[in-house]
Amino acid sequence: MTVLLETADVRRPVEEVFAYVSDFTTTTEWDATALSATKLTPGELGVRTEFEVVCALPVGSINLRYRIAAFEPPNRLELEGSCRFFNIRDTITFAPSKRGTRIDYRAEFDFKSLLRPLI
Repeated sequence: MTVLLETADVRRPVEEVFAYVSDFTTTTEWDATALSATKLTPGELGVRTEFEVVCALPVGSINLRYRIAAFEPPNRLELEGSCRFFNIRDTITFAPSKRGTRIDYRAEFDFKSLLRPLI
């Protein structure tokens, strides 16, 4: 498994930041690799809401299908995703900070068997 950890501190209240990030259609605004993002399920955001995010790769792109696995406003969001190369679990937590909101992002990549020797 490969793990990516990132932290950001933004000048916005926790509730506002959670609402913005949890709507994964905004991914293109904060993830440089995201080319497009679409909500696939109708209704309000919550557990089982699904998204498709198209991400750029050095040699093409991939379509990631995400599903919200945990939705705990305004503190925690967990998504499970998959594409032809890997499965991913994103855990994003939100906490008040002196500046506004601290965002901790953890992505766990489980590469499919053909790619594991290359990783």
